[in-house]
Amino acid sequence: MTTKNRGRHASAAALLGLSLVACDAIIGIEELRSNRNNDPADIQCEIPTDCPSAGNSCFLRSCEGGLCKVSEAPAGTEVASQVEGDCRIVVCNAEGVAEDSPDPTDVSPDGKECTTDVCTDSGPMNTPSAAGTPCTEGVCDGSGECVECVGPEQCGGEVCINNLCVPQTCTDDTQNGLETDVDCGGGMCPPCGVNANCNTGTDCTSLVCGGSGPQKTCQAPTCEDGVKNGQETDKDCGGGAPLNCQPCGDGKHCNMPSDCQSSVCACEGQNCDPLCQAPTCTDGVQNGTEVAPDCQGGCVGTCDPNEPCEEPTDCGSNVCEGGICHDCSDGIMNVLETGVDCGGPVCPACPG
Repeated sequence: MTTKNRGRHASAAALLGLSLVACDAIIGIEELRSNRNNDPADIQCEIPTDCPSAGNSCFLRSCEGGLCKVSEAPAGTEVASQVEGDCRIVVCNAEGVAEDSPDPTDVSPDGKECTTDVCTDSGPMNTPSAAGTPCTEGVCDGSGECVECVGPEQCGGEVCINNLCVPQTCTDDTQNGLETDVDCGGGMCPPCGVNANCNTGTDCTSLVCGGSGPQKTCQAPTCEDGVKNGQETDKDCGGGAPLNCQPCGDGKHCNMPSDCQSSVCACEGQNCDPLCQAPTCTDGVQNGTEVAPDCQGGCVGTCDPNEPCEEPTDCGSNVCEGGICHDCSDGIMNVLETGVDCGGPVCPACPG
């Protein structure tokens, strides 16, 4: 199953190589049955949640007149499980099958004013603005970041070093003024690199000043130094190579899904702040205690045929055999069927 949960985009019949019953033969005539012995008694209900899951994103359960019913979702209905920011949308078609198609509005924002968030044929892309484009803190650097300067024209007589406007003395190849090492540190000049002399963390690009001996030096970033540095997206987490820190927890800053334990990084609006999101049963990815995308782990009745299960209530079909959800071939009448392994919106029509 893909992250779009495409196992849920096709009916169980399609998964098993079986044909669907024509829509006009389904709507309003199939009634959910209550047991495995062909007892015609309908399942009693007071509210829709009393009824078994339809086991198919494009069929809806309802409670009408105290009896459980199943109906086809209108064509164009969005399925619950969508992956945000993947430039795709999954909707039900006229045959009750979920299909995905391009959606240029489902763009993945990175929260940076120096990028343009667009959908392409290959998926979402965050294109950097041209170097020198004005932004809140100065100008864009051409790599998607808003910086103080990209050249002397932004510095009014000073020089631009590492995208910071600094006095001319920060380029004289001599340690002078407040510098903690040659042309760096001290508050007036750019922070120093690894192994340069320092007094405090702000003297260093890594924000870590320490080490042994009488003179402290700037330390290389690590995943245990207690500050956000290197490629980390939050303190000691996220960012991938070269540090390869652990993914960040819910509510921590992120740039992409792989930065998060939940594999969901999202935000809303221009200049938003992307954060790792808590797992849900409709986020389209396997996270939390789920054993497949949006399946099991508290997502009751959401696993499709051929997905893992521990008990019947894990499955939309309410059939769990050998740790796998089954439907239309289990030798019993259940959930959407009107006969043993036949009838209803996902199984073959019953004989006669």
